[in-house]
Amino acid sequence: MTRRLVPFLFLSILVLGTSCRSGANSGAPSSETATAEAPVVVREVTQEQVLQLRETPREDVLILDVRTPAEFAQGHVPGARNIPHTEIADHLDELAPYKDKEIILYCRSGRRAGIAADILKNNGFSNLAHMEGDMMGWMAKGLPMEQGEEMGQH
Repeated sequence: MTRRLVPFLFLSILVLGTSCRSGANSGAPSSETATAEAPVVVREVTQEQVLQLRETPREDVLILDVRTPAEFAQGHVPGARNIPHTEIADHLDELAPYKDKEIILYCRSGRRAGIAADILKNNGFSNLAHMEGDMMGWMAKGLPMEQGEEMGQH
Protein backbone atom coordinates (compact mmCIF):
# COMPACT_ATOMS: atom_id res chain seq x y z
CA MET A 1 0.00 0.00 0.00
CA THR A 2 2.86 2.39 0.78
CA ARG A 3 4.31 1.78 -2.68
CA ARG A 4 1.05 2.95 -4.24
CA LEU A 5 0.88 6.10 -2.11
CA VAL A 6 4.41 7.34 -2.89
CA PRO A 7 3.77 8.10 -6.60
CA PHE A 8 0.38 9.60 -5.74
CA LEU A 9 1.88 11.89 -3.07
CA PHE A 10 4.73 12.92 -5.37
CA LEU A 11 2.32 13.78 -8.16
CA SER A 12 0.04 15.72 -5.77
CA ILE A 13 2.95 17.79 -4.45
CA LEU A 14 4.13 18.49 -7.99
CA VAL A 15 0.67 19.64 -9.13
CA LEU A 16 0.06 21.78 -6.04
CA GLY A 17 3.50 23.37 -6.26
CA THR A 18 2.99 24.28 -9.90
CA SER A 19 -0.45 25.77 -9.36
CA CYS A 20 0.78 27.85 -6.42
CA ARG A 21 3.62 29.26 -8.49
CA SER A 22 1.37 30.17 -11.40
CA GLY A 23 -1.08 31.95 -9.12
CA ALA A 24 1.59 33.92 -7.27
CA ASN A 25 1.17 36.95 -9.51
CA SER A 26 -2.62 37.00 -9.39
CA GLY A 27 -2.74 39.74 -6.73
CA ALA A 28 -0.67 42.30 -8.62
CA PRO A 29 -0.12 41.40 -12.25
CA SER A 30 3.12 42.45 -13.83
CA SER A 31 3.06 44.50 -16.99
CA GLU A 32 3.83 41.32 -18.90
CA THR A 33 0.83 39.39 -17.58
CA ALA A 34 -1.46 42.41 -17.65
CA THR A 35 -0.84 42.82 -21.38
CA ALA A 36 -1.29 39.13 -22.07
CA GLU A 37 -4.46 38.78 -19.97
CA ALA A 38 -6.22 42.04 -20.81
CA PRO A 39 -6.18 42.71 -24.55
CA VAL A 40 -8.16 45.67 -25.78
CA VAL A 41 -11.63 44.60 -26.77
CA VAL A 42 -13.11 46.36 -29.77
CA ARG A 43 -16.39 45.67 -31.44
CA GLU A 44 -16.51 43.75 -34.69
CA VAL A 45 -17.98 45.16 -37.89
CA THR A 46 -18.79 43.03 -40.89
CA GLN A 47 -17.21 43.44 -44.29
CA GLU A 48 -20.66 44.29 -45.61
CA GLN A 49 -20.92 47.20 -43.14
CA VAL A 50 -17.54 48.48 -44.32
CA LEU A 51 -18.63 48.10 -47.94
CA GLN A 52 -21.73 50.22 -47.22
CA LEU A 53 -19.41 53.02 -46.08
CA ARG A 54 -17.97 53.02 -49.58
CA GLU A 55 -21.42 53.67 -51.00
CA THR A 56 -22.25 56.41 -48.50
CA PRO A 57 -18.95 57.83 -47.21
CA ARG A 58 -19.02 59.44 -43.77
CA GLU A 59 -16.48 61.92 -42.48
CA ASP A 60 -16.92 60.64 -38.93
CA VAL A 61 -15.50 57.20 -39.82
CA LEU A 62 -11.90 56.30 -40.64
CA ILE A 63 -11.07 52.95 -42.22
CA LEU A 64 -7.50 52.27 -41.17
CA ASP A 65 -5.33 49.64 -42.87
CA VAL A 66 -2.40 48.87 -40.56
CA ARG A 67 -0.46 46.67 -42.99
CA THR A 68 2.80 47.68 -44.64
CA PRO A 69 2.77 50.22 -47.49
CA ALA A 70 3.73 47.43 -49.92
CA GLU A 71 0.74 45.31 -48.85
CA PHE A 72 -1.53 48.35 -49.04
CA ALA A 73 -0.34 49.16 -52.58
CA GLN A 74 -1.16 45.61 -53.72
CA GLY A 75 -4.80 46.07 -52.76
CA HIS A 76 -6.88 47.59 -49.98
CA VAL A 77 -10.42 48.38 -48.93
CA PRO A 78 -11.68 51.35 -50.98
CA GLY A 79 -11.28 54.59 -49.07
CA ALA A 80 -8.91 53.14 -46.48
CA ARG A 81 -5.98 55.05 -45.09
CA ASN A 82 -2.66 53.31 -44.48
CA ILE A 83 -0.61 53.68 -41.32
CA PRO A 84 1.44 50.56 -40.49
CA HIS A 85 0.86 49.23 -36.99
CA THR A 86 4.52 49.87 -36.18
CA GLU A 87 4.01 53.59 -36.86
CA ILE A 88 0.64 54.20 -35.16
CA ALA A 89 2.26 55.80 -32.10
CA ASP A 90 4.10 58.24 -34.37
CA HIS A 91 0.83 59.38 -35.99
CA LEU A 92 -1.37 59.99 -32.96
CA ASP A 93 -1.52 63.74 -33.68
CA GLU A 94 -2.73 63.03 -37.21
CA LEU A 95 -5.36 60.66 -35.88
CA ALA A 96 -6.47 63.01 -33.07
CA PRO A 97 -9.54 64.28 -35.00
CA TYR A 98 -10.87 60.69 -34.80
CA LYS A 99 -10.35 60.32 -31.04
CA ASP A 100 -14.11 60.22 -30.45
CA LYS A 101 -15.11 59.15 -33.95
CA GLU A 102 -15.20 55.62 -35.30
CA ILE A 103 -11.96 54.02 -36.47
CA ILE A 104 -12.33 50.67 -38.24
CA LEU A 105 -9.06 48.74 -38.18
CA TYR A 106 -7.94 45.86 -40.34
CA CYS A 107 -4.75 44.12 -41.45
CA ARG A 108 -4.11 40.86 -43.26
CA SER A 109 -5.38 38.46 -40.61
CA GLY A 110 -6.10 40.40 -37.40
CA ARG A 111 -2.92 40.33 -35.29
CA ARG A 112 -1.56 43.73 -36.32
CA ALA A 113 -5.01 45.33 -36.07
CA GLY A 114 -5.13 44.14 -32.46
CA ILE A 115 -1.74 45.68 -31.71
CA ALA A 116 -2.84 48.98 -33.28
CA ALA A 117 -6.10 48.89 -31.29
CA ASP A 118 -4.11 48.48 -28.05
CA ILE A 119 -2.00 51.53 -28.88
CA LEU A 120 -5.00 53.65 -29.84
CA LYS A 121 -7.10 52.61 -26.83
CA ASN A 122 -4.18 53.34 -24.48
CA ASN A 123 -3.98 56.83 -25.99
CA GLY A 124 -7.61 57.74 -25.43
CA PHE A 125 -9.30 56.63 -28.66
CA SER A 126 -12.75 55.52 -27.61
CA ASN A 127 -14.62 54.24 -30.65
CA LEU A 128 -12.58 51.44 -32.19
CA ALA A 129 -13.88 48.64 -34.37
CA HIS A 130 -12.26 45.70 -36.13
CA MET A 131 -13.32 44.50 -39.56
CA GLU A 132 -14.01 40.81 -39.22
CA GLY A 133 -12.09 38.62 -41.62
CA ASP A 134 -9.54 41.37 -42.27
CA MET A 135 -8.08 41.62 -45.78
CA MET A 136 -7.91 37.85 -46.26
CA GLY A 137 -11.67 37.63 -45.77
CA TRP A 138 -12.28 40.67 -47.97
CA MET A 139 -10.33 39.09 -50.85
CA ALA A 140 -11.91 35.66 -50.31
CA LYS A 141 -15.34 37.22 -50.84
CA GLY A 142 -14.15 38.98 -53.98
CA LEU A 143 -15.12 42.40 -52.64
CA PRO A 144 -13.91 45.50 -54.51
CA MET A 145 -10.37 46.71 -53.89
CA GLU A 146 -8.30 49.73 -54.76
CA GLN A 147 -4.65 49.42 -55.67
CA GLY A 148 -1.79 51.85 -55.37
CA GLU A 149 -0.76 54.35 -52.77
CA GLU A 150 -2.91 57.37 -53.60
CA MET A 151 -5.69 56.91 -51.08
CA GLY A 152 -4.00 56.59 -47.80
CA GLN A 153 -0.31 57.15 -47.61
CA HIS A 154 0.55 59.08 -44.52
